[in-house]
Amino acid sequence: MQIGKQNQLVSFFHDGGNPKAQLVWIKLCENEFDIQNDIESIKEFNKELLVNQLKILKKIINTIDYEFMINNVRRFLNNFGIGLVIMEAVPTSLIRGAATVVDGIPAIFMSTRYKRLDSFYFTLFHEIKHIIEDDIYKEDYLEITYEEDEKEILSHDFARKYLIDEKEFKEFLEKRNEIESKDIIAFANSQGVVVDIIIGFLERAMEREFGTPIYGKFQNLRTKIE
Repeated sequence: MQIGKQNQLVSFFHDGGNPKAQLVWIKLCENEFDIQNDIESIKEFNKELLVNQLKILKKIINTIDYEFMINNVRRFLNNFGIGLVIMEAVPTSLIRGAATVVDGIPAIFMSTRYKRLDSFYFTLFHEIKHIIEDDIYKEDYLEITYEEDEKEILSHDFARKYLIDEKEFKEFLEKRNEIESKDIIAFANSQGVVVDIIIGFLERAMEREFGTPIYGKFQNLRTKIE
């Protein structure tokens, strides 16, 4: 969908939602771009360097201190030529994040829709993938899609693979009926991520692969985003 300035494209990550509400949210994010980022300090976009340094970003998000993390993530992205805006989702937009361009600068807009670290961190890497693949510049990304197209699937896979080792997660799932809190904490430490990410992956896998929903079972381990 074309919005705002000429040739400005937006890649949305959402759960359905109202397109008009999504555009309102995008406009609010645009208005915050200069406020939340030090425009003068944003360096020229360097995709190759960004890809080579993503392991550092994974270390940066290995914290439950949300405010501390946001400052460090924004500094990291600005250093590689990407702006970051955090904005509460407009009601009915059901939007998690978006990748776009603001005044020639690649930008990631993030909501705190689920108030959960795992959702936030997954969305962050999802949107980074869109920027790496130049999806924000391609004319075939003008539409808001409500089914997972190839680009969305690739971005999902990228986020999953970057956050945890697939082979080791499958091995972790083999003892799914015996998993306790201490096992989740130990596995999170081995993967270098917060426990919220492991819980999120575990919840999705238990429902999609085994038809056994466990939502809320490990809620006491989660960190809520205020």
